[in-house]
Amino acid sequence: MAKSFTIKGIIKFIDDNASATIKKVDERISLLKKNTDRIGKGVQQTGQGMLVLGAGGTAVAGGFGVAIKQAADFEQAMADLNAVNDLTQEQFNRLTQTALKLGAETVFTSTEAANAMTELTKAGLTVDQTISAIPGVLSAAAAEGMGLAQASEIVVGILQGQNLQMNESNRVADVLARTANATASGIVD
Repeated sequence: MAKSFTIKGIIKFIDDNASATIKKVDERISLLKKNTDRIGKGVQQTGQGMLVLGAGGTAVAGGFGVAIKQAADFEQAMADLNAVNDLTQEQFNRLTQTALKLGAETVFTSTEAANAMTELTKAGLTVDQTISAIPGVLSAAAAEGMGLAQASEIVVGILQGQNLQMNESNRVADVLARTANATASGIVD
């Protein structure tokens, strides 16, 4: 029978006196778990991998390190987003929830979604506009295989140039993808 480990159990296994940094990350992971069922695809996959690995101490510690890295990367991306916007706690929570949701529902990670939202806010979008536009930006980027910064620029440019609402970003992404697929051109063209 394979043993299952919790994050706190793994920390205790690695070092009974975990450093303040690991404790801080553990607290942050616990807070993120309260706000969502998943931190993102990567952490979920790492957790499944740890269960398969069983009691292999080195492998478990390595998997735990990956989970910490992914959580820290996400936390940094959200801090960067906050630095661009000087967000209220409520706005920050809404953007965090959006990034986590998109990380679970799209081909992009939560960190990538947060970075794309940073690009949108740099383009002058409000928090509400960013939350409305980000799904279409991710769709356009996935359809064309382009970078999120470039997809943000194209989708927002079309929305603003045509005086469309930001929540029409999915429609814009769909039209771009259909046009690119029907012709020899790509979305960038």
